[in-house]
Amino acid sequence: MDATKRAWDAIVQFTKADVTLSPDSPLWGNSNYSHLAAFSEVETWTEFGLKRLSQVYTDGTFHTLPKLRQLLSLPDLSEFRYNQISHLCSAQFPTPPLRLHCTGIEELISQPTKVKLLSNTYKHLISNRYDPRVKYKWESSGVRIDPDDWEEIIDNLYIPLVSMRDRLIQFRIIHQTYLTPQKLFTMGRVASPSCPRCGAPVANFIHLMWDCPVILRFWRAIVNFMATELELPQILNPATCLLGLLDSVVPRVHTRCLIRLLFFYAKKVVALHWMVNSQLELYKLTYLARGCPKKFENIWNPWLESPATSTAR
Repeated sequence: MDATKRAWDAIVQFTKADVTLSPDSPLWGNSNYSHLAAFSEVETWTEFGLKRLSQVYTDGTFHTLPKLRQLLSLPDLSEFRYNQISHLCSAQFPTPPLRLHCTGIEELISQPTKVKLLSNTYKHLISNRYDPRVKYKWESSGVRIDPDDWEEIIDNLYIPLVSMRDRLIQFRIIHQTYLTPQKLFTMGRVASPSCPRCGAPVANFIHLMWDCPVILRFWRAIVNFMATELELPQILNPATCLLGLLDSVVPRVHTRCLIRLLFFYAKKVVALHWMVNSQLELYKLTYLARGCPKKFENIWNPWLESPATSTAR
């Protein structure tokens, strides 16, 4: 139950959903409802079966005593108890009528059919506008983004991608969630935040995806290939290559779609190949936390010991 609560809190925070007046909002132990949270006879009402906001309100109006008796299957519910809960709710919600409404995610997970529930939930989450902090991460890395440009980036982030796995990778890139030497150093898991490829003193996300000279050579090769072999515009900057900012420089929609797709798969190569060492560290930490370090060695030693994969490390 704790894990479910944490997951729900994370969804609410991410989507910025207002669940204060959700029909399924719990009446008791809910930090949004200060008067109800301070009530001392919670157990009595939970034993009566009263747990959710929708059980006391219909169409914005508090239930009558006969209606509440019927809903709770308590024909002997006293007028004293009714006045008690009525007073509590009046204090908590002083301005009637109370308009209850489900959030989009609640409507999704409460549907009778659960076909593709996980995929549909993910689609709902990524359809939400992004927290300004995501934009700030990129700007603090030196990528200049105007407000209109950010709208373009978000609007086109997932459109050309068909695979949900690719969309997840795009999600992780835009949020900069991949482990980097800088993050691992901050966590106390590596001795240095430096780049293992070029020796730069601090290897943050933008360094591993763009600024590192080794990575930048890769991007130049990609852009040159696209220009010479596909006759596409030769654009080499992080706003375009990493974020897909193209509308002002490429007029044709289909051309923009192709460029964004090609740049995405270039990003995917960087994320899954050249950043693999950081991700291996995450696997290692996970197995250590589970108390089975040998499992990491048994699974990953063939990769770690192979000369063919040495360039990825």
